[in-house]
Amino acid sequence: MKSNIVKSKGRALPISLGAIAGGLALTAAIVHLTTPRPAALVARSAFKHRRHGKPDDLAQYSLKVQMRSDIDYQSAFSRGAMDVYCPIGEPDHAYPVVFWLHGGGYVGGDKHDAATFCTMLASRGFTVVNVDYAQAPEFCYPTPVLQLGEAYRYVAAHADRLGADMGRVAFGGDSTGGQIAGQFVNIQVNPEYAQLVSIPASVEDPASIKAAVFFCTPFNMRRFDYLSNRDGVPAASPVPMVGRLAWSYFENRLWRSSDEVRLAGLLDTANEDFPPTYLTDSASFSFVPQAAEMISKLKLLDVEVLGYLPGTELGGGKDAAQVRRGLPHNYQYDMKLPQAFRNFELASSFLRDHLR
Repeated sequence: MKSNIVKSKGRALPISLGAIAGGLALTAAIVHLTTPRPAALVARSAFKHRRHGKPDDLAQYSLKVQMRSDIDYQSAFSRGAMDVYCPIGEPDHAYPVVFWLHGGGYVGGDKHDAATFCTMLASRGFTVVNVDYAQAPEFCYPTPVLQLGEAYRYVAAHADRLGADMGRVAFGGDSTGGQIAGQFVNIQVNPEYAQLVSIPASVEDPASIKAAVFFCTPFNMRRFDYLSNRDGVPAASPVPMVGRLAWSYFENRLWRSSDEVRLAGLLDTANEDFPPTYLTDSASFSFVPQAAEMISKLKLLDVEVLGYLPGTELGGGKDAAQVRRGLPHNYQYDMKLPQAFRNFELASSFLRDHLR
C-alpha cells in the first residue's frame, strides 16, 4: 500500500496539505495578476480609520455656519449625496460656491473627511458643497467626474434654496479628489479636451469658474504611485500596491501606458484657459515633485498660481527633517499643525480674492 506521507526537511507532510498550500499560493498569484480588487478593499478599510486634528476653536467657526447634510443630488450612480455648508447671514443672500471632493485613492474615504475644513471655509463667506461619489472597484472612471457634473447641475437648479451664486464658482479637492475636480474643470474650460475625453461640459458659462484649489493632488497620473518617502525624498521607483488603486479606477492592469490615464493628468493637458489656481502639498508620502511641476507649468501658461509647499521651505538640518516627517499626505486637515492652519488661511484668502 502506498503511503500518503512525504518527507520534507525531516518532517512528515501530508500530500493533501501540500497540494492545498500549493493551490492557495497559485490562486493568490493569479488574483494578484488578474484583479486589483483585494488591494482596493484593503485600502478602503484603511481610509475608514483616518483621524484629523480639529482646531481648538472649531465651535467659533461652526456658530457662523448652517449645514444641510446628505442632500441627494439625484445621481445615476451610488453614493450620490452631498453636504452643503452656508454662512449664517442675510436671508436669501447668495454666496460664491466652492465644490469640494474628498480623497481616498479612488477606492475609499467620504465627505466627512473634509467636514472640518468645509465648516471653516464656509465661515469665511462661501457656500461649500462637499460631494460624495461612487468608488472603485465597483464604479470606475469616469464615474466621479460625471457625478461632479450631476452635483453642479443640482446646485444650479436649486441655487436660491442653497444660497449659491452660480456666477462665482470654484472647484477643488484633496488627493485623488483634487484630480477628479481638476479634470472636471479642464473639461469645462477646454472644449478640445472635453472632446478628447468624450465627456460633455456641465457648466454653461466657463467664465463663472473663478478658481481651482488642490491639496496633495497627483497631476501626472502616469506617476500616480511615485510617492516621496517619510523624509520627503522623491520616489525613484513606484511604491508597491499604490498602482493597484489606479488599476481599480481605470480598469486597466497596464494603466500607466493608457491614453485615459495620460489625459487624466493636468500636467499633460491644462492650457492657458485653466482658472487661477491654489495648490499645496506636504512632505512625506505625497506628490511634492508633481506640485512643483504644476506650479511651473501654470506660470509658463501665464495662469495665476499660488503654491504653498511647507516641506520644501524648511531647509536642511535635523529639526527640519523632523518637521517634514510630521507633514504627511493630506497634512492640511490636521488643524493641530501650524502649517495646516497657514494653508487654510492662504487658500481661503485666495478664494476670497477671486470669488468676491
